[in-house]
Amino acid sequence: MDNKVTRRVAIGTIIGGVVAAPFVIYAWKVSRTVKPPRGKFQKEWADMVKTLDVPIKEIDGPSTFTLDFRPQVGMKFRAISLDAIYEEDSYLAEYPQLPEFYIISNGQVKAISPIVGNKPALLVTAEKQTVRARNYFKEEPGGECVVVPKKDNDGVDYYEAGHGAPKKIPIEKVNRACMNLGSSLAFNYPIGKTLAKGMKWTIPRTANNSQELPCEIVGFAEVAGRETAKMMVERHLNNQEIQDRINGYIQQEKEEKQRTSWKTYLERIIKEERTEIIYITSYVDLKTGLNVRYEWKYMTHIPKEPKKDSTYIIISQVLEG
Repeated sequence: MDNKVTRRVAIGTIIGGVVAAPFVIYAWKVSRTVKPPRGKFQKEWADMVKTLDVPIKEIDGPSTFTLDFRPQVGMKFRAISLDAIYEEDSYLAEYPQLPEFYIISNGQVKAISPIVGNKPALLVTAEKQTVRARNYFKEEPGGECVVVPKKDNDGVDYYEAGHGAPKKIPIEKVNRACMNLGSSLAFNYPIGKTLAKGMKWTIPRTANNSQELPCEIVGFAEVAGRETAKMMVERHLNNQEIQDRINGYIQQEKEEKQRTSWKTYLERIIKEERTEIIYITSYVDLKTGLNVRYEWKYMTHIPKEPKKDSTYIIISQVLEG
């Protein structure tokens, strides 16, 4: 699978918006390389589902509360993230059933002293990332970086780990496994404001988020022993809205090859009359503001050929060290 395409998955989805999820599904179909089966597809999947199946139970929360992204320096934990695609070859299947294709990222995270002003910083040490399908296997290298949340938790920036002046890493050069883990730890909620169950707000369209997303605090839950505020997003997009978004990518893209790919993809979207639905469930730790569990579900519907409908999920989970 082309490395630039895989980066588009992370840049476009996990950071906080739906930029390239449909495009990467399309790219996966047309560019994948078939290799001999490895025989671990089903077992590894079952192990991943078991790991992500942490205890989650609804609890009573405070009548009002405030949130800020402030993990305590020295705090350590393990993080794991899963991307999975369900489409034509796995039609009708849904999580936790076996998908057509999935990516596993895992590693360790440590809260360190700020490296940019007084912003909190997280050192992410990612292990090798596994990319797997029934007839495809690839291991991508792990890496290390420092994650710093942007203003209003609108995604994160990445810096080189080490001593000396902090050096920001261009998004296209961020290690993929580090990105998958680090980008899911911050969620765009109102910082420092009085919050309560039932409160609603709109996550704005920004550089990291290609769509405005309506969000609501729907309650509270204990997730693997952590008390969290449960936040949910649901957004339906018609065909014209999808076209407008892709035209925006075409205008922004500097490389002609990528512009041509987007144009080809746009033609397909129009022909298929495709629509989309986005669901997000975020569990934010009341003490630290960390997004300790993130469930992202993106669904496409093709009225003329429903068997070509697809579902792309991301589940990221903070575990104990």
